[in-house]
Amino acid sequence: MRVRFTWSVAALPFVAVMMLGVAGVSLYGQRRTPPVLVERVIDGDSIEVATIGRVNLLGIAAPRSAGRSQTNPLAREAHQRLEGLLANRWVRLEYESETAQSGRAAYLFLDSGLFVNAWMLREGLARAAASTRLRRSQELAAADIKAAAGHGRP
Repeated sequence: MRVRFTWSVAALPFVAVMMLGVAGVSLYGQRRTPPVLVERVIDGDSIEVATIGRVNLLGIAAPRSAGRSQTNPLAREAHQRLEGLLANRWVRLEYESETAQSGRAAYLFLDSGLFVNAWMLREGLARAAASTRLRRSQELAAADIKAAAGHGRP
């Protein structure tokens, strides 16, 4: 006895989204890189990735230390928390556009799907950058607003 499988029209959008995810394409139409190894966390919004070098987390700005002799506790916390999340882990980068892949700024994702840039904002460890021309600027701004409401930031 043969079982015949028929596709439901309602299932097609789900199947299409799943196929895009398997192919490494985000819903924004941008390709994520194959997994790359985070070799070092430089500060709260910069990492060093094997074979690529320094990558800045796009759309966010973490606190900076005033200098080597002065340590900003907020900068130290942002650095430590990002390091705890990413040190020696495999991540995927998503660039703003096809032409931006030669640049050093990207969105960062764990294999679990966690959007690291937005996570830094939600945790109150960084602020959204001023640029509203980024594809994910609304998502980042929403994460920043959520953090401000939850952490009492102005």
